[in-house]
Amino acid sequence: MLYKKFIEHERKNQKKQFTPTEKELHQFYEKFPLIRIHHLVLNRRTEAERQVADLTMSQIGKELKNGTPFEQLCTRYSQDASALFGGDNDFRGPHNFPEEFYLKIRGLPKNTVSDPIEIGSTVHYFEWFEKKPFTTAPASYLQYLQSRFEESKEKTLLTELLKSLELKATIETSSVSRKDK
Repeated sequence: MLYKKFIEHERKNQKKQFTPTEKELHQFYEKFPLIRIHHLVLNRRTEAERQVADLTMSQIGKELKNGTPFEQLCTRYSQDASALFGGDNDFRGPHNFPEEFYLKIRGLPKNTVSDPIEIGSTVHYFEWFEKKPFTTAPASYLQYLQSRFEESKEKTLLTELLKSLELKATIETSSVSRKDK
């Protein structure tokens, strides 16, 4: 119970440190920028869909090697509503995808189509082709990033506090053990 009060006290005392400066927020944005993507989806829910998807994936691979623009492939093959817009999904960030998924997309070089990514009963291809500048990012997204930054800082603080308490407990326990001898 005492350690909980200590941690809560430390969290309150250091709360100001959690809020990022403009520079820190800008640096954090560079790790998680809003990126504009093309997205192609193939369904694989049934055996028939799997067979069609496999043939389509083979065709997509051939057409990409031949230089067909990915946007055209999205229009031709994608099985979601974004096909009407060449697969353009506008700007996205980690708040729009599972973070692991976003990081895979962001890890691609610009204008490079991903390998097929299977998720459940669908296959996805992605290409990011534009990064929104920090200065034009919506305030709502910057608030989202600020809260992620604060959570990250708080998690780091809590981890350090728990390690400190653990070390202190080990030292105090060692001291008590030596006195008993």
